[in-house]
Amino acid sequence: MRVVHQAVFGVALVLMSNSATFPPLVAAVPEVIQLRAEYDPGGTCNDCYGWRANIRDDGTVVLEVKTASGWGAPDDWVQRPTEPLSARQLRHLARIVDESRFMQLDARYSAEYRDNNDEARIVTDQDTVAIEVTRGESHGRVEIYGLELVAGIPRSEPLHKDQQAGRRFCRLWAEVLHMVSSPNPWQKAQVCR
Repeated sequence: MRVVHQAVFGVALVLMSNSATFPPLVAAVPEVIQLRAEYDPGGTCNDCYGWRANIRDDGTVVLEVKTASGWGAPDDWVQRPTEPLSARQLRHLARIVDESRFMQLDARYSAEYRDNNDEARIVTDQDTVAIEVTRGESHGRVEIYGLELVAGIPRSEPLHKDQQAGRRFCRLWAEVLHMVSSPNPWQKAQVCR
């Protein structure tokens, strides 16, 4: 019995002496990021649903979908159940925001623009996608009309003047589509990657 008591006392001393050398284990701090993504279908997408997702810094996701499909559908929304995101997923989103330099993007891009020869590139009936991010003291919102054309997905000719910005936006949009299931079955992350 005395040997067991000495052994337990010895282990306690070793643990106490190690705690002075090594800091205590601390759980990973969740990333402070909030994100809002919005999709509004264009004029030719009659079976597409408008939707918006709010991702809060505790991982809660609130997904709202319009009750009717198509461009100009009534402003009636229904909330759909969605799994919360983990702390790891939030950290990943924050990393993509940094890597894509999302906060440095302009507020608006459009598939309709004037090229270098001042000729109008007129595009109509495109979808609009917007992402708004709050991360610490930083806040940014980017809206793109005709994302696929701006980003060149699939490769479009001529290349859009803001293609690189569109690609940077798509990097974050793809992660949102990977983590939040769009009500439109064709809207998949791999399309934007």
